[in-house]
Amino acid sequence: MFRILIVEDMDVVLQMLKERVAEDLPEALVEVALNVQDARESVERACESGKLYDAVVLDFKLPESAGENAELDESLCEDVGLLMPDAVVAHLSAFMEDGKVLEHMKRAHDQNVDRSLRFSKLDVTWPEQLVGKLRTFLYGARVESKLNKFVPRGDALASSGSKRDRLGEIGGSLTHELASLQREIAAHWSDYDDKLKARIERNFDITLHGDRMIVTVR
Repeated sequence: MFRILIVEDMDVVLQMLKERVAEDLPEALVEVALNVQDARESVERACESGKLYDAVVLDFKLPESAGENAELDESLCEDVGLLMPDAVVAHLSAFMEDGKVLEHMKRAHDQNVDRSLRFSKLDVTWPEQLVGKLRTFLYGARVESKLNKFVPRGDALASSGSKRDRLGEIGGSLTHELASLQREIAAHWSDYDDKLKARIERNFDITLHGDRMIVTVR
């Protein structure tokens, strides 16, 4: 289950995003907030419960609380970065070329581009782009977490020996987790970026049989 927080002060946009994300990411639990105060309370509750967000979608201009005017806010992004460093932050704005927006992106995100997304509301395709990038990040992070149990980053699953020997190296108690990993790869292959696909292909053979993908240990 993925946990996603969407913070957007325009209710019609907020509801559209919530429905779109829920439809395209059925494994996601989506929470919403209309202002900084409500969002900060959601982040605090998530930290207290230990159920951190995997992704946070933030409009750049938000009211501090209900009834106030929307202003450029950086504090919420900073809180998420501090309290949930593994979460991907997706910024939304119709003012992506604004000097303060560019300054924030450079200072807060340019050193962590793998966990930073940005979308201009002036691009009519931004909702589709957002959902696609969220799928790439979330499904990619999950399969990498599973893959890391079997092989360190950059290594091959095994360097020699028969397939049976290789599975033996993993350990019989983990074979069901290996099967789960293979199913995960087959189910979400199209969501992964090229870098992750290359890492997977160093350890698994990917074969298409009609509409079915077969994933086997090399």
